[in-house]
Amino acid sequence: RKWLLPIVLWIMGFVMSFMGPGAIPCLALMPIIAVPIALQAGYNPIMLSVIAVSGAQSARMSVITPEGVLVADLLTKQGLSDVMVPVFVSMFLMGLVNAIAAFVFYKGWKTKKSIDIEGEKIPKFSINQFISLAALLIMAVGVLFFKLNVGLLSFLIGSLLVVIGIASEKDAINGIPWNVLLLVAGVG
Repeated sequence: RKWLLPIVLWIMGFVMSFMGPGAIPCLALMPIIAVPIALQAGYNPIMLSVIAVSGAQSARMSVITPEGVLVADLLTKQGLSDVMVPVFVSMFLMGLVNAIAAFVFYKGWKTKKSIDIEGEKIPKFSINQFISLAALLIMAVGVLFFKLNVGLLSFLIGSLLVVIGIASEKDAINGIPWNVLLLVAGVG
């Protein structure tokens, strides 16, 4: 039943994105889920990540995702009010074709020996990690329930974590993948 994993990960990415958060957070979360599964099952981790991310991209333009709402609003302002179904179908097909192409390119039907990662000892959370998780939860509640600005709230919470010594600004800045940020900013 290992052959079902690419399909399940594509569907998982699709459902997670479709439920409301959109593709942006799912694009970060799906590889984190896909890589350990790929290693345990003997699949190429890049292939399963691309498939999972393609699932998230497929649901990007649903009517409840932030991207879908934004695009629908912009299209309505331009006099194109009933075009979201074709836009959604196009994104759906693009994600599906992309996932199939990744499966073919990486020869997904050929699996390798699986890696046993269950035997590894996972370190316990430190108090700083628990405080950071609590800060993330506070940020999520603030954004979801109190409609606070996500950028300002994340900057505020991040700054507080640095001020009280939970996080190191030097480590945080050194940990930023600058080449990726410059690439994304340049493409954007």
